[in-house]
Amino acid sequence: MGGGRSALCALWLCALRLCALPPIRGAAVPLPGGEPECSPNEYEPEGLSWCCKQCPAGYHVSADCGVNHGVPKCSPCEPGSFLSHPNGETSCWPCTQCRADQEMVAACTRIRDRQCQCASGSFFCDSPSCVENCFRCRRCPGAVLRPCNVTHNAVCDPEAGTEAPGKELPKVVFILGLVSSFIVLGILLIIAAFFVMYRYKKKGRLDGPDSAMGHQQSESSLLPLNPETDGPAPATETSSSCRMLEEGGSAVKPEAGPHAGPSEEPAPAELAQVTLGGSPAAPEQALPTAAPGSQDRPKAAPSLRTLEQEYETKYFVTDTSNEDRIYYEFENRISDKHWKTFMRFIGLQDHDIDICECQNPGNLMEQHHQMLLRWRIQLGREASVFKLFAALHKMQLHMYLENIINGLVAEGILVRRSETTD
Repeated sequence: MGGGRSALCALWLCALRLCALPPIRGAAVPLPGGEPECSPNEYEPEGLSWCCKQCPAGYHVSADCGVNHGVPKCSPCEPGSFLSHPNGETSCWPCTQCRADQEMVAACTRIRDRQCQCASGSFFCDSPSCVENCFRCRRCPGAVLRPCNVTHNAVCDPEAGTEAPGKELPKVVFILGLVSSFIVLGILLIIAAFFVMYRYKKKGRLDGPDSAMGHQQSESSLLPLNPETDGPAPATETSSSCRMLEEGGSAVKPEAGPHAGPSEEPAPAELAQVTLGGSPAAPEQALPTAAPGSQDRPKAAPSLRTLEQEYETKYFVTDTSNEDRIYYEFENRISDKHWKTFMRFIGLQDHDIDICECQNPGNLMEQHHQMLLRWRIQLGREASVFKLFAALHKMQLHMYLENIINGLVAEGILVRRSETTD
């Protein structure tokens, strides 16, 4: 009887100890550098100092939570938009529109984007010179080793015979027409050159002390002229500026001040100028600076390389062959008002930025894609997603950084190393 009473007392004391333990809460995942501690399924509202639960896939935040770790008001994505993972977005993403040379494979839903592929009779070219373009399939004169599909062009038998004699005549006609066009164009250029020389010689510009200047002006006068202003037509100026950019020139005057490359560490004043772009600082972009007359020296901010190494030790990419999907998150998430500053910060020159804008007028997504592609080609193996994470962290664009990381983690492309070691 006494032994049973002792056992009951021991169980009672054990229960009291368990009740006294503090409640176990979800482990917070702070960003490197001492940012607010929000768990992976939470987000930090802009302008607030607490964390809110994320909305589920297919919903966006319509009103932030009022207390720390609270639940926000979530609204479903409207038709024509989607969100594929839990998020803290204030609006859903617009569905992708298939181009004229594509056909739809899967319709857009609230949790999945529309899937497109090249239309029948064409294939997708995935080389750097023809990204995201569909081309007509090759027609083989003989045997077909591999038929054309949506990802590869047709492969023809190299030992196939020559084409039929009836097809040689169009080729000859085409070559003769091309040669005739060049001959006519050369004659017109010679006549125009003689006319320009005669006009300036008649006005006495070739015989005077300003003959060298007159010679330079005669070269520019060979361009097509606008009858109303007697100057180069606007379309000619636009095409010539694009051509000058592609040939290595710069038709647009570069902005004043140095731009920091990916391995350079700009001074605090220069970093503030690059990050803010000369406009009033947004709350998420304001960089901490020491107050005038302060005797306490501020703690040095971590370098880009240090931040990159921290993200490398914290995350890893599960599938390196899916890099295009990873970089699509940056192209789609970062707004256009911050994109150019972001590109300059990671080391892309204004010359390359101007070329991408000139080649894709009015198409912001394609401009973002081409700029990021140029940066990846220039850096080669040194280009990584962790460099971009470090740049966003350094620029204090934490909302973009958290949303990109959460999106990649939700899709299983990016994995936290702490989850694999547990």
